[in-house]
Amino acid sequence: MLYIRVDGNEKIATGHVMRCLSIAKALRSLGEESVFILAEPYGVPIIEKEGFQTICLNGRYDKITEETEKMDEMIAQHQIKKLLVDSYFIDETYLEHLRRNSSLIYIDDMGERIYPSDVLINYCNYYDKFRYEERYGNTGTKLLLGCSYAPLREEFSGRRERQFDEFREILITTGGTDTYNMAYRIGAAMADCPHLRKIKINIVSGRFNTHLSELRELESRNGNIVIHHNAGNMAELMMNCDAAVSAGGTTLYEICYCGLPTVCFAFADNQLDGTGTFGEREVMINTGDIRRDPDRAVKQIVDNVCRLAEDSGLRRSFSDKMRKLVDGNGALRIAEEIQAL
Repeated sequence: MLYIRVDGNEKIATGHVMRCLSIAKALRSLGEESVFILAEPYGVPIIEKEGFQTICLNGRYDKITEETEKMDEMIAQHQIKKLLVDSYFIDETYLEHLRRNSSLIYIDDMGERIYPSDVLINYCNYYDKFRYEERYGNTGTKLLLGCSYAPLREEFSGRRERQFDEFREILITTGGTDTYNMAYRIGAAMADCPHLRKIKINIVSGRFNTHLSELRELESRNGNIVIHHNAGNMAELMMNCDAAVSAGGTTLYEICYCGLPTVCFAFADNQLDGTGTFGEREVMINTGDIRRDPDRAVKQIVDNVCRLAEDSGLRRSFSDKMRKLVDGNGALRIAEEIQAL
């Protein structure tokens, strides 16, 4: 049995929960179940909908180091032998404490510290900048690094060949919360662009998006805009579209699997390295940190979508590079390593 300590809410969105669910489902396919431990109840419906048990600590997601005593009780009560932690709010002391009585797996995006763990996962395209092999050389930690470990959802399997002769649909996805209302801004700008008026614009609105009413109003004004709230068919949407606009995060690795030519951007510090690296390696078109100048960013995004729409060769080139990076088996690779602990 694997226990997973993770959180998701309207502030930090659902990315951490979703990637942990991918790992839990892959582990289930190998015959091992998982239980999720959360500070707050926000992520519970998402997890229980997938058939996994949850435990709520009734604490604060951003004060995770204060829950050590509660976690000690959990470990003793449930005889926890394997624990996966996915949170930005931990420190070395917290992990070292938990590791005393269980094998510990940690998902790291930031590379800020050497985290006490038996297995460390960083599937991001920029993992090499953190010199993991050098820094963890004498710790005994097993390192699972690179895009081959990207834990995609189970719907991302059996991808099909992509066609480049037409440009009919585009996907806009901006994460679970979309603090800066970028989906609306980009969608409205595309609807006003003469080159894109005949293109179907699919906008994904995340579970915690507080701008849904504005998006619905935009949809009512424009016949080529379709809103997909809390979409459960992302793989299908990605395969049916000809290009995408996406914020940073695990979604970009799902997009790579689908080979969907993409204009990406960041609106959080933990997205900067990923979007930047995709841009530098010419895997995607990166328009940078939208927080600096959202209006300018929207213009750049729309201009680059038009560029993709007009150049099938460019779309094919991006698509080929993306598909080589991510094969869709990352969650299973992680699950196999966890099962072997």
